[in-house]
Amino acid sequence: MDVLLRIYRYHGDYPPVVMLLLVLILIGWYIWTAVKEIRFLRRARYCTELIVGEVSSLTEVPHGRGRSFFAPNIKYRYIGRSGYETTDFYEAEHTYPYAEYAIGMEVHLFIDPDDGSNVYLAGEKKQAWERILFPLAILLVIVLALIIAFLV
Repeated sequence: MDVLLRIYRYHGDYPPVVMLLLVLILIGWYIWTAVKEIRFLRRARYCTELIVGEVSSLTEVPHGRGRSFFAPNIKYRYIGRSGYETTDFYEAEHTYPYAEYAIGMEVHLFIDPDDGSNVYLAGEKKQAWERILFPLAILLVIVLALIIAFLV
């Protein structure tokens, strides 16, 4: 907050435009993230049956500064209500630290009984809500700090 005020005093009227652009970029990023997570949550609400799958491999996802997270690829078998049987792979939509899942580990999945390809890993629903609410709280604090900084 103090840094923002020093920048404002040093550069005069220019920083409000820069700050406004930064806030608009943050809002755009948040909307993009929230829409992606809301789509996931809409699909997930139909997944009501709990099944067991096995982690068959891990896909490495770079996270900057030499860190990597991993998305588990899960093999599962499901016999639906109408008698159809499917064996499929599911790549988790969210990433995890390497230690969280290991190849061969059994995991729980929620599956849509009417569509055997609509699956999500237990715990991903909670993560989706966290990825919507936590950035929203940060964004609101930033916007409020900027409003206070420029009105005072």
